[in-house]
Amino acid sequence: VKRVEVCAPTGDLPGRFCPKTTFSWFIPGVSPLKISSIHREVLLDKKTGLRACCYKEKETEKRIFEFWPKDILTLFESAGIHKTPIPRYMPGCDIEETARQGVQPEIVLPVADISYYMRGFRLKPIQMPMPGKYFGLWMTSLWEVAARGKV
Repeated sequence: VKRVEVCAPTGDLPGRFCPKTTFSWFIPGVSPLKISSIHREVLLDKKTGLRACCYKEKETEKRIFEFWPKDILTLFESAGIHKTPIPRYMPGCDIEETARQGVQPEIVLPVADISYYMRGFRLKPIQMPMPGKYFGLWMTSLWEVAARGKV
């Protein structure tokens, strides 16, 4: 068992913008460890308070917001815990500008080295339309493959 510094609000290792840290215990090789990405810097337009499209020295300010997953936000709400909403982008922001801000998406499931099994009684073949230029063609879903055993 080791004692490590963690981000107090999340219990993860402190990220760059973690506002407060504390110490916690973990078991090396057993306890999950990751760097917290909940606290992120956001550019705000000083006049409107909305998210700025890009940084402009005299027109924008930097502020830290908490980016909790939707399911966790729902838990906070049901417990009566208010979290400051993240402002929307200013009208006219180009998707190319805003896409370069923030944290890259992270695939969290499926987890490596874990076997996933599906129960056959729930599986039914599903036909799904192919998007884009293949619209109108149909394919058999992964569910039929999964019905044969381990995915």
